Amino acid sequence: DQGFMMIQLKNPPGSGISLTKEKVLEVEEFLATRSEVLSTFIAAGGFTVGETNSAISFIDLKPRGQRGI
Repeated sequence: DQGFMMIQLKNPPGSGISLTKEKVLEVEEFLATRSEVLSTFIAAGGFTVGETNSAISFIDLKPRGQRGI
C-alpha cells in the first residue's frame, strides 16, 4: 500500500474528446464521494497527440490509518 493509485480510461477507438470528458466527469464525481481519497488529477486526451479516446487519473489516498478500510 503506497497510498496512491491510477485509473486508465479507454473509450472505443475513434471516440471524440467529448465522450472522454463525459466519462472523466463520471469518474471525478465517484471519486469525490470516497472518503479515503485525498486528491485527484485527471489528464484527458492521453499523453501523446491524438489520444482523444483515453484519460488517466492519478489518485492520492489518505494515510492508511485515516481511511477506515
